[in-house]
Amino acid sequence: MVKRILGAIAVAAMMIAGVQAATADSCNFASPDDARLLALRASAHLDRVGPEQAFRDFMDPAAKFVDRDLYVFVLDLNGVLWASGAFPNQIGAEALDAQDASGRFFVEDMVRIAKDEGEGWVEYEMLHPCTGDLSPKVSFVKRVGGFIVGVGAYGTMSA
Repeated sequence: MVKRILGAIAVAAMMIAGVQAATADSCNFASPDDARLLALRASAHLDRVGPEQAFRDFMDPAAKFVDRDLYVFVLDLNGVLWASGAFPNQIGAEALDAQDASGRFFVEDMVRIAKDEGEGWVEYEMLHPCTGDLSPKVSFVKRVGGFIVGVGAYGTMSA
């Protein structure tokens, strides 16, 4: 239980910190549709090469699974983080209890959507790395076997 709570805190802090590492000095943000396309490409890659190779690729900038502020993350169906193109130090974190600023359990939502629908969008709020303000963020998630592949972008589904 303690590991799950600490993992959720670490993942929430990581998400609140934004994607500064991935964006460096740029504020050229990708769209939610770009996020969906990258998630679908990453899902196909995971299905084709298997988890061991795919997870390495998702964390290798040369493999082209990081684009502007977009990066691939992979959870299992229990909310444990297996891969993250921006935050590899969080691998193994139990993130199910992670909440956004408004108290939404966004990782729990990701797992539910992946289990119930196979794929879909999760909306939540995070600090925007360029403005420092709370901003809407959406992640497209897709189930691939026992894993959930996701990519998030700042904005809303109407953006």
